[in-house]
Amino acid sequence: MCLVHMCGGNANMDEIMAVVKEHNLKLVEDAGQAFAASYKGTATGLFGSAGAYSFDFFKIATAGEGGIFVTNDENTYKLADSYCDHGHDHIGNNRGMENHPIIGFNYRISELHAAVGAAQTRKVPAIRTANLKHKAFLQKELSKVQGISFSKLGDDNGDSGTFLNILMPDTETAKRTVDEFNKAGVGGFNYWFTNMYHFINQWEHIKGLKTASKLPIQVLGAPQDYNNLQLPKTQAVVGRLISFGIRCTWTEEELKNLASKISECATKALKPVNA
Repeated sequence: MCLVHMCGGNANMDEIMAVVKEHNLKLVEDAGQAFAASYKGTATGLFGSAGAYSFDFFKIATAGEGGIFVTNDENTYKLADSYCDHGHDHIGNNRGMENHPIIGFNYRISELHAAVGAAQTRKVPAIRTANLKHKAFLQKELSKVQGISFSKLGDDNGDSGTFLNILMPDTETAKRTVDEFNKAGVGGFNYWFTNMYHFINQWEHIKGLKTASKLPIQVLGAPQDYNNLQLPKTQAVVGRLISFGIRCTWTEEELKNLASKISECATKALKPVNA
């Protein structure tokens, strides 16, 4: 079972872990966007057998590119250590004579990128504090607009503060809001419903299994028909969702201007549409 903690938040881990335990599942966590987030004191990524954080340019801490693998299981750690480096066991001081307990690949982050990532990570507590302050200001201002609501986290105290996720009443209103943002030159947001990367609506390459070479799923068969996959509840929620990335460097004036523009655009989009 792969759990994705999107937009810097955290899932309701009590409910999810109850399902994992009931069905004896293996949980892995994609916490790529949720570095610095936690649930009831435990960092996202540390609930399952393994987790991962992304350190690309878009995240709260960046190494330019690359990421981090985390686990509390020693065997899983050793497997990952070998798998990411051509299968080497890293025992001894002669790389050419190391054993290879498994087949591996070259997924190592470079030491230069890792050094940048380590330096950036030390800044994360200060970045998170500023992010949360800015997010609270925007949420307070936007809550004055009737028709705007906000997504709920599993644990508000564990928010990384990297995104403000606003919910419009329905998909059509959200689309009109996005149109108004574009007209007004408002940037820094994602509308996942039409995003080419993060939501299934535009995943034609996955639906059609367009690959450079055959994958196991193409040989053994797919467990479901991705072209006809029905996700009505997900479509309804994601269609309403607009996410703004929070910047720790915003000035007070920039925050006020952004809140004003978002409010104006949303108010226009919320007006009744004549048939």
